[in-house]
Amino acid sequence: MSLDYGRSWAEVSRALTEAKVPVVDLNRSEGWFYVDYRTEDERESGWFNWFSDAEEPRHTHTVTLVEGDKDIVITAERLQSYDGEQTAPDLLTELFDYLY
Repeated sequence: MSLDYGRSWAEVSRALTEAKVPVVDLNRSEGWFYVDYRTEDERESGWFNWFSDAEEPRHTHTVTLVEGDKDIVITAERLQSYDGEQTAPDLLTELFDYLY
């Protein structure tokens, strides 16, 4: 992104909210968002879903902002422990759709 760090952070935060990607944790000074990028099917607990409360979001991917020479570089990483179908490129593509 060709914005300053503060504006880039705000834009990525807004994009995650608009894309309805739950943020599990964040650290602005270190430049990361822990997000739950599971599909709706992966978030549902099946037929017994109506017996219990909604499952809490869990950390499946990390979105990172790093200051480059003139730009902010945004990356996404999928946790090894996540065995679902959503990839880091899927997350970046969705974020891009909401950023521009």
